[in-house]
Amino acid sequence: MNKKERAIDYTSNQLHLIQCPICQSSFSIEHHQSIVCANGHTFDFAKQGYINFLTHPSKSNYDKSLFKARHHIINESGLYSSVHENILLGIKKYTNEDHPLSIADLGCGEGSHLRHITAGLEGITTNVGIDIAKEGIIAATKNEMDALWFVADLAKIPIQKNSIDVLLNILSPANYEEFRRIAKKDALCIKLVPRKNYLRELRDFIQKPLEETNAPKALFKNQVDFQETISVQYTKHLHSEELFALCQMTPLMWGVAQDKINQFILHSPGEVTMDIDILIGKVK
Repeated sequence: MNKKERAIDYTSNQLHLIQCPICQSSFSIEHHQSIVCANGHTFDFAKQGYINFLTHPSKSNYDKSLFKARHHIINESGLYSSVHENILLGIKKYTNEDHPLSIADLGCGEGSHLRHITAGLEGITTNVGIDIAKEGIIAATKNEMDALWFVADLAKIPIQKNSIDVLLNILSPANYEEFRRIAKKDALCIKLVPRKNYLRELRDFIQKPLEETNAPKALFKNQVDFQETISVQYTKHLHSEELFALCQMTPLMWGVAQDKINQFILHSPGEVTMDIDILIGKVK
């Protein structure tokens, strides 16, 4: 069974979760290659196994090389391992693993965070990864996991109302109106925001300190029933190849000349600081 066939089979069992982004009606699968809503809007499965729900072109600065670098950092360097462990602690604390969970990573990039987090859960999960960057979703389909991978706008999430148990929003913009719509009653919402020392070594080198603001945290607490903050701070050693991938994946280094990036990698001791707040709430 190829990726497209496997995706169609997985999607056929999850059609109750999906709605048309144009008219909000439900879908059926036709000719084992497309999903068609009650009003005839049709979206095809790509050969990689994802569905593109965008109704208009979207220009993104996030290209294939960025997602390849991100995949390398998240899956091979271990830079985010402790972050994943703490997200898992939050999910296990506020949900019942004995019951199947639907988990949506909203702004999932190439899907590695979702893969690591769901792999740490003992119960059955229905996995959804959504991002507006097509190259990210194409990369996400390479993860060895069953998931609904959608190219979509978070302003028009192609998910039925009251469908999701756990919403993840990892270092990405949020759309709380849509989050509330797709969330089940008392669904868990987990948002990650950077603290002032996040990637401090890169910021110090290019002399661009993080202007820490309480606005994302205040907005989160206003939009959900706030439960707690898990603050995660640690330093991880990366070798030069990993430092190069980190510089490729972070928008922080966009516009920095390659020779300056090479200079950073050459002279860096390899230490990288992670400093993140994991905000946990329940959807009102």
